[in-house]
Amino acid sequence: MLRKQDLRKSLLLLPLMLAVLISFPLVKAFPDPFSTLTVWPLGTPEGAEGPIVTTSPADLIIYNTDDAHVLTDLWLMLVINEPAFDHLSSISTNTSLTFLPAHFTEIDGIVSPSHKIPLSPPGSETHPAYGSWPGMEPDDQYNVGSIRSKLEIPKITDSEYESMYYAVGDLDSSSGWIDHGPTGLDKTDPEFFTVTVDLGGWGGNWKVLVLALGYTQDGAHTQEFMLNVHSPYTRSTLIVPELSTILLAIASLSAFGLHGIRHKFRKK
Repeated sequence: MLRKQDLRKSLLLLPLMLAVLISFPLVKAFPDPFSTLTVWPLGTPEGAEGPIVTTSPADLIIYNTDDAHVLTDLWLMLVINEPAFDHLSSISTNTSLTFLPAHFTEIDGIVSPSHKIPLSPPGSETHPAYGSWPGMEPDDQYNVGSIRSKLEIPKITDSEYESMYYAVGDLDSSSGWIDHGPTGLDKTDPEFFTVTVDLGGWGGNWKVLVLALGYTQDGAHTQEFMLNVHSPYTRSTLIVPELSTILLAIASLSAFGLHGIRHKFRKK
């Protein structure tokens, strides 16, 4: 039997144990309060998880899921694989924002998976000419290793991958952008734009990952005016050739069918 002294100690520890247990789901549910941007194909149902695959030209919507933080700047980041870069003529939007090969920066295959992009210091990025690169807060950068995984960048050797390339562009300052971003950009008022990938008719295994970056004056941030909001991979878009979307659909159906067959075998 427990002595009274031991019982008192247990009762004193109980609130602490409960607080620790409660904290775990909170950490899981709110991993990053500023990963609130979404850039998805038009018609994607709410609650889907990406990257959502589509083809070019891609009709996209972009919005912020957090009404508490008003955006005053909005950028795109495109990451492409090596086949896309090797055949690239341009990636254009229905605004004046167009990405040319010279705007892309190579991520060499031996770059560490922990390396982050886009670069953090202001003025450190090459991009289509609309103002200057404002910089990116470190907490909102993307790990190279994660992007390689999302683009399925193949390995050349045990320690080296194919190169990939990325570019950033100021969508908010481009002419033709519907309302120039800031106050109305939320999930009840998404903005629409189109991305067209021109590879001169080449239809190989190219991929373009579309991510959104933004700035809000709300909240505590280390550097004023540096971009501090981003879209997570689950709320991003992957543009691929039409054949790739068919193959991805077949792969999904095959996996579903295989799961069903295994389930039947287990039941017998």
